[in-house]
Amino acid sequence: MSHADISGCPEHELHTQVEFATKQLHEGTPETEFRQDPDRTFLRKFFGDKLEFPDGLEVEIWGFEDETSGRGLPSPPIRAREGEIVHVTLQPSKRVHTIHLHGIEPDPRNDGVGHTSFEVTGEYTYQFRANAGVPGDPNEGMAGTYFYHCHVNTVLHVQRGMFGSMIFDPAEGRGKAFVDDPVGYDTRAETILVPYGVDPRWHEFIHAAGLDGEDVGLNDFRPTHFYALGADLNKPWPDTPVKVLDKILATARPDKPGLLRINNAGYIPTIIRFNDGLRAEVYSHDGRALRNTSVTPSPPTSVTTTLLGFGAAERYDMRLRPPAGARPGDQFSVTIEWHQWVTGEVLGEVTVPVEIIETDPISVEEPETEPDAQPGPSPEPDEGGPRLPGDHPVTSSPRRPAAGGGSGGSGGSAPARRRRRRPLRKRRKPVRRERPRNRRDAVRRRRRRPRRR
Repeated sequence: MSHADISGCPEHELHTQVEFATKQLHEGTPETEFRQDPDRTFLRKFFGDKLEFPDGLEVEIWGFEDETSGRGLPSPPIRAREGEIVHVTLQPSKRVHTIHLHGIEPDPRNDGVGHTSFEVTGEYTYQFRANAGVPGDPNEGMAGTYFYHCHVNTVLHVQRGMFGSMIFDPAEGRGKAFVDDPVGYDTRAETILVPYGVDPRWHEFIHAAGLDGEDVGLNDFRPTHFYALGADLNKPWPDTPVKVLDKILATARPDKPGLLRINNAGYIPTIIRFNDGLRAEVYSHDGRALRNTSVTPSPPTSVTTTLLGFGAAERYDMRLRPPAGARPGDQFSVTIEWHQWVTGEVLGEVTVPVEIIETDPISVEEPETEPDAQPGPSPEPDEGGPRLPGDHPVTSSPRRPAAGGGSGGSGGSAPARRRRRRPLRKRRKPVRRERPRNRRDAVRRRRRRPRRR
């Protein structure tokens, strides 16, 4: 139902986008329009508390917590599958806040951008459906990594800690990164990395600093402390106050690689280097799989690199590719650098180890052999003619299997013992000698020959 006469629409009824845009609330606790039964529900309650970082820094952090996460940084992730209806209920406590679903692009009611919708005072449930992927279609599907954060006085509230990651899996669940992922990943080696820098001055500002037009310095971000936040996504979300990543997990199997999700929560240029021969096969950017859109359908593609540059809120998903010969227990590293945005000077640097975990061995099927097959005769080389492959003895390995599947050292594994053929020796081409023209030439040639002892 919609109202043709917008002026006749009651305040609490916002049935169409036009009515919503013209009669929206500035702030409040509106009901969720067109509410449906959810497949996943998440609660995000605001908190403000002083947290101590591993290097001793202690600042006040604002963030989101749920029923079990406790107060920590970053806020717990929101994770669902494509095709599911998701509800995220915000309880902002004393001040107005929102939850912006960065990159999801639902309708304005549920996008969480305060100046195009409303700011929440008491409680609001954001509702959206994770768009299902279609193989070969670059415009469909949401499987990937996203960012949620408060969109009230955004730059300040995100720096204060009001952010977390959103992850959407294909309808089948974990193990594939998107609907037509040709590789997949090992779910035991899935890690999220969140680069984050702290400017302690910003953690002294009040909730609405700068919103009245006063220049409080929100265009002057000077971080002095730098952290690689994150967690192992195959385990429950850590209950530690500051979730600093101690290691990234990878595998040595090309068919089951480790998956690294990176969600940049900083404002200055950030560079990530993959060291010691480790490479990143990037297959997704900002939640969307990379595809070759020059053809239809558009197949997935990827880019392999050892260097990545990030902007604010930018996300990359990648398969980790260690060098050939890597084994479980081997360690590599990833280095995050924060650069001054004018001079390019490196302001901070953090290195995180990458560990190769134990995985199931790759099963290789042995080729079927015919034990009763007899090797055929090899042609004899013509004297002075072209050499054939059978003319030369095998010199690579004395245990190379014979044609019947047996071993060269044991006489074969066929039921009946065969007579082994000796490898043919390379025959020398006969050298034609000129006949001496006279007796003097014959005597001269005999004198040149070395005497046999």
